[in-house]
Amino acid sequence: MSKLVLEDVKASLKEIISEAKKDSELKVLLAQLIELVSDESASGKRARVKVDVDINPISLAANEGIDRLVEELEKLEIEQLVAIIKKYGLDKTRKSYKWKTKEKLVSLIKEKVSASSTRGDVFSGGERSA
Repeated sequence: MSKLVLEDVKASLKEIISEAKKDSELKVLLAQLIELVSDESASGKRARVKVDVDINPISLAANEGIDRLVEELEKLEIEQLVAIIKKYGLDKTRKSYKWKTKEKLVSLIKEKVSASSTRGDVFSGGERSA
């Protein structure tokens, strides 16, 4: 858009806003237009909603075992599983944030929590059987 056309559009919008302050019908119509545009843009994009999660997968696995962790994770929605992955830094690549299957997300959490729970075992001094 050229600079002249843009200036004309800005001037027209300022005039419309000025008139809307005086004319309640015009004000209502503009509000409806804004609402319509907002609804359409919101439907095109996913609204960012903070997902609250109460599960600490690391402590749950340590206290009650991996199987119990998996049971609890399977009760959650995809958004909640992704929130757990984000909160506990379980996917440094962030690829899982876009995954759409619960099974893949649960598997990732299980794998990462299992790996972190055995990470210090090499220093425990006891022999481990493979």
